[in-house]
Amino acid sequence: MALAATNLSFLYLLENDTKSEKYSDIALNYDRFNAKAKVNKGNCYFYKNNYIKAKECYLEAIGIEADCIEALYNLAYVNKRINLLTESLAALEKLRSI
Repeated sequence: MALAATNLSFLYLLENDTKSEKYSDIALNYDRFNAKAKVNKGNCYFYKNNYIKAKECYLEAIGIEADCIEALYNLAYVNKRINLLTESLAALEKLRSI
């Protein structure tokens, strides 16, 4: 169920549909250690311009799955958006090393 909800969340996110957040919550309720669902939840926050909450989600996803490429890339991007360039570069360096 968590995998299906994660995939639905991603699809709704691509369509700019508000159901994306609902399905990311469902996925996290079934499996709170789902890195992809955390990334989707972070993306929902990012699209709402809530960069701090998005960053928290990406960091949690990296904590769950250290080599989560999507979370590392998005973390670098959100750090750039909030003008934390050193942290952004560190995330890109980790991504490059993977």
